[in-house]
Amino acid sequence: MQALSLKETKVILLCPKTLMKDMVSAEVREGFTLLRKPFSEDELASLIPESQEMNSVNADEDFFDSLYIGSSENSVEVRNKARLFSSDDELVLIYGETGTGKEVISRAIAKTYNSSKERVVVNSCQINSDLCESALFGSDKGSYTGSVKTVKGYAEEANDTCLIFDEIENLSLSSQSLMLRFIEDRQYRPVGYYGNDMCQSTGKIILISNQSPKALMESGKLRKDIYHRICSQVIRISPLRERKEDIPALIRHHEEAKGYKNMIADYTPFMEYDWPGNVRQLLKTVEHMHRTCSEGSFIFSLPDEDL
Repeated sequence: MQALSLKETKVILLCPKTLMKDMVSAEVREGFTLLRKPFSEDELASLIPESQEMNSVNADEDFFDSLYIGSSENSVEVRNKARLFSSDDELVLIYGETGTGKEVISRAIAKTYNSSKERVVVNSCQINSDLCESALFGSDKGSYTGSVKTVKGYAEEANDTCLIFDEIENLSLSSQSLMLRFIEDRQYRPVGYYGNDMCQSTGKIILISNQSPKALMESGKLRKDIYHRICSQVIRISPLRERKEDIPALIRHHEEAKGYKNMIADYTPFMEYDWPGNVRQLLKTVEHMHRTCSEGSFIFSLPDEDL
């Protein structure tokens, strides 16, 4: 412990109250941060240097430029729309092919909307139609067989932050009906609660899809009333093959983030390929080349070519 205290490393000691004084010497207590159990996630996060740095970020910092990379016309439009849409509580839909960066831009919106609270992400595939209401709005103890405690729903968990529904094309129409009422007035009742007062949720809702809202509606995967509700605030992310001018900046940004000593210099083969897996495939290819190529000598190769 004394050796650790001499290094530039922050150490957090987790210990119960009864042992804090008896087993942790005064000398050690001076060099370390003590966190008494039980503690909340927020208490622990506030002591972690990375978390402190994030919490101290100026509210005016633009997360879009630092998180969403690219200078193409579409990339600029995506950032501008996201920046505009993050300033209010209105519903936003983000769509684009898989791997284009929908999660990245939704994260940037969430950080801009409220950087002090983590967003709540829901995988629509995992919402069972029969249990959708309790998943969204929570349930009171005894509200159904096996319900032994009151459970929070996504609506309550996402108070004052962003509630993100990923792959909404997999959300059943009956579940969409429940969600529509909630979208309209942000009011709800937990399952098993029969009081007169409605619960009120605050925050922003973000929907993410691999398809355009019009295509979803025409294929019967999206209710028309939801389509008309969301069509005013839509962000379309183009596939990488339509914005290849972003490729050099994406590669360099990823290499710097990974801390690679040697950088890829020739972008020609990257610009000639159409990237069906979009940005995700591009970045995995960059990582693959750094792992498999000799130092300073890069040969363009796709990871899936080895499978």
